Amino acid sequence: MFSGHSRHSNLWLSVRLYAEKVSTISAVTAKSSVAERCEAALLSGIVRAVQCLPPVAASNLGGWFARSCGPWLPISCVADNNLRPALPELDAAGRAHVIRGVWDNLGRAAAELPHLASFRRTDIGPGWEIEGTANIAQLCAAGEQALFFSGHFGNWQLIWPIAAALGLHTSGFCRAALNVAVDRLIQSLRQRALAPEMSMFPKSAQGARSALAYLQSGGSLGLLIDQKDE
Repeated sequence: MFSGHSRHSNLWLSVRLYAEKVSTISAVTAKSSVAERCEAALLSGIVRAVQCLPPVAASNLGGWFARSCGPWLPISCVADNNLRPALPELDAAGRAHVIRGVWDNLGRAAAELPHLASFRRTDIGPGWEIEGTANIAQLCAAGEQALFFSGHFGNWQLIWPIAAALGLHTSGFCRAALNVAVDRLIQSLRQRALAPEMSMFPKSAQGARSALAYLQSGGSLGLLIDQKDE
């Protein structure tokens, strides 16, 4: 049996350990919050700077920066390991060329995001062009809906603004950024390029339910299916 003194000692020890744990969690949360605010402020400044550039210049700058820095990041080693069995005919230089191209495309897509709402259909650019619009016109005229499947090719962010420009109400899924303020900024840039009644669904159980309700209401969905989720 424990004496009254032992019970009180154990109680105070538990309280102290709990208080230290709460204090540690609060300190980590505070540091994380400051870091997230700084991250969001930095991204906001970059977006404003990119918006001051013409779309082509912004795209070129984003591509140059990403292909210059990206191949040196650890994730590029994962890409190299994946390319070995997928394209065994490529040597090291060939794989490096593919990886630089991937980073170039990613950088361009990111730098074009602030200009997304300004892109229009054009044969000379900057903007977008499309073939097979008769199929889209047929869907719109019949009031039918569809599921569109694609991948992260070119500027995949344009899929939904193009659908909106052609009069087809289409939505899709997006991965929310861990930083809430950053995610809010990214989503606002996307939303500017969409029709008012269109929105993106987060990749989550709630997002899946919302997408199902959207389909049941007559909307169409555009899905990017080349990314694996753990």
